[in-house]
Amino acid sequence: MRPIRIALAQLNMVLGNFKTNKEKILSAIEEASEKEADIIAFPELALCGYPPEDLLLQLEFTEKSRKTLLEITEQSSKYPLIILLGYPERKDDTYNSCAVIYRGKIYDSYQKIFLPNYGVFDEKRYFSPGSLIPVYETNDYKFGVGICEDIWQPEGPIIVQAFSGDCELVININASPYHRGKREYREKMVATRAADNCLPIAFLNLVGGQDELVFDGQSFVCSPEGEILARAEAFSEEIFYVDLDLDEVMRCRLQDPRRRDFKYRRLETYYNDVHNIKIPAALRKKKTSIKTRLTLPLVDENEVWEALVCGVRDYVEKNRFKSVVIGLSGGIDSALVVAIATDALGPERVYTVFLPSRFTSDESYRDAKKLAENLGVHFTVIEIERLFLAYLEELKPHFEGKPFDVTEENLQARIRGNILMALSNKFGHLVLSTG
Repeated sequence: MRPIRIALAQLNMVLGNFKTNKEKILSAIEEASEKEADIIAFPELALCGYPPEDLLLQLEFTEKSRKTLLEITEQSSKYPLIILLGYPERKDDTYNSCAVIYRGKIYDSYQKIFLPNYGVFDEKRYFSPGSLIPVYETNDYKFGVGICEDIWQPEGPIIVQAFSGDCELVININASPYHRGKREYREKMVATRAADNCLPIAFLNLVGGQDELVFDGQSFVCSPEGEILARAEAFSEEIFYVDLDLDEVMRCRLQDPRRRDFKYRRLETYYNDVHNIKIPAALRKKKTSIKTRLTLPLVDENEVWEALVCGVRDYVEKNRFKSVVIGLSGGIDSALVVAIATDALGPERVYTVFLPSRFTSDESYRDAKKLAENLGVHFTVIEIERLFLAYLEELKPHFEGKPFDVTEENLQARIRGNILMALSNKFGHLVLSTG
């Protein structure tokens, strides 16, 4: 047996906060070392947070990234494990890179080859693609690294790493945003890559919310046969440990004739030669065992709920709001938003305001008040009738000859919006929209 222990640092990074991110990274490295991990991996662009977008156009930003990387490299030199850390690398251009660190030395920076430019991604605006495919050779095993989109491509670097470089493990670091059905799609795709290339794949994902994006975590490891061996929690930070036997890779390859057929094809048709990089690391002798955990996936409704809660919580926290304010109408839309906010922040940080007018029913008031009581959130009533009348009076000469219609009714929404924004400005609440 050749047991290897991988630590997947499924962390919630803060965009642009190098100090906080550095502290998280060093803390994770220390813990993983104590748990006898051989490799610890961090998510895509973990050092600066994702997505950095136009911050990458500032030289000071990438320079801060470089200095922080060097500090982490120096301060982690006492730990006997390989560190894979995503960061923005500035050379002749800017690259989406993964530093490969061991004992205080950066042995390489793998540069992401496939840059997505669809949906929420705009990476070709900020990064140049890499062109080299390194294989890292330790005293006991070979492994490769990929970054997010690299694994999504059927003819991505994993083919070269597996067949030309004889890798026994690929670790793919990601900032893969959530949408419904994404976990199943990811796992099916990665399982196919693992089985086609006869090697285990560790898929590490970022977790947490950043502006309009939510990252769900749910990191996992696939066997060489394409079986999901281990899965981390959804929407939760953790350092996820997985033990693998690298001898299983050879057993799988001996039984798969496709490898023999493919191995001697000219893989260089697609890429430059493999670059072998030696790292003087050896597999650590383990005094403890790690039980592989295959977390059950959330059911669809729970997964969507957790995504909403995560997005609200991190938007509030990362933008340093202390509380939120919500216009509570007694209807289903505002009730749902208040429930999400309460789960995300706790009832003591949720302020609700009932804003009745002549069109508001007593039933709406009772429902709104009861909801606030049930959830334990703050509840205030501000009548808007006098403001509504003032608007009508002021607009009366301009609306002369026109019947009363939806125009006047819609004035209520503007009045309510003004009041909520006034409360936000005065008390520092974040206004949460309900429709």
